[in-house]
Amino acid sequence: MKRPLSLLLVLFFLAPSLAPGTSAYTFGNSQPDRAAFERALSVFHTCAFSAEYVNNGRNYLIRWDQPLRVFASGSPTRQDLENLDAFLKALQTNVPHLPDISRVDSESDAGIVIHFCPLHQMASLVPDYDSGNWGFFYYEYAAYRIHTAVIGIATDVTTQRDRNHLVQEELVGALGLTNDHWDDKTSILYQGWTTTQSPSPLDWQMLNFLYSLLTHPGDQWETVERALRNAVS
Repeated sequence: MKRPLSLLLVLFFLAPSLAPGTSAYTFGNSQPDRAAFERALSVFHTCAFSAEYVNNGRNYLIRWDQPLRVFASGSPTRQDLENLDAFLKALQTNVPHLPDISRVDSESDAGIVIHFCPLHQMASLVPDYDSGNWGFFYYEYAAYRIHTAVIGIATDVTTQRDRNHLVQEELVGALGLTNDHWDDKTSILYQGWTTTQSPSPLDWQMLNFLYSLLTHPGDQWETVERALRNAVS
C-alpha cells in the first residue's frame, strides 16, 4: 500500500518468521510476554480499526469468515507464485483460526484477486487506487465480514524483492489489518518504505488477535480490548 519516496531512502529489514508448526502468538498455545502483548494491542487498534487513505474512524472489527480463495492474475513470475504459495501456507500454519486459504486457478472461484500488472494499469484494475503506489488493496464487506478483495502489484517498477514484500503486505491488509503503523520497522505493515520479506512477531500477534476465537466481526474496540486483556490476566 506504500510508495517508495526515493530509492536512496530504501531500508532493508529481514523480520524473523515463525518455524513451521510454531504459533508462539496464538492464545491457547502459549502466551506472549506482557510487554509484547501491550505493544501489539496498541498497534492492533491502529491497524484493525482504521483504514489507510480513509478517515472513517471505524470502531468495529471486520474480517473474513469464509474460505479464502486467491487468484493470481496478469504476469506474475515463477518466484512471485512461489512466494505467494509459501505465504499462504505460513498464514494457515501461524494463524490457526484463519479460514482455510489457498490459491485457485480461476478468477471466478476467487474472493481475492491479485493483479500483477504494469503500474499504469493499476488504476483500471484496482478500485479506489491511490496514484503512485506500487502495491494497493481494495476490499468490500457486509455485516462486518469481508467478502471481496482486489490487490494490485506493479511489475514494471519493482524488483523481485519489492514484490515479495508487497504481496504479503497487501494480503495482510486485505485480511482485515487495513492500516499501516510507525511502531516497528520490521513489521510487514510499517508505514515507511521497506522490503521486509516476512511478517514480524508483531504481525503474527495482530493476525491472531484479529482471528481469535475471543473476537468477532462487528465487535467494537472496547469489547475486543477487554476480551484480549482478560485472556492474559
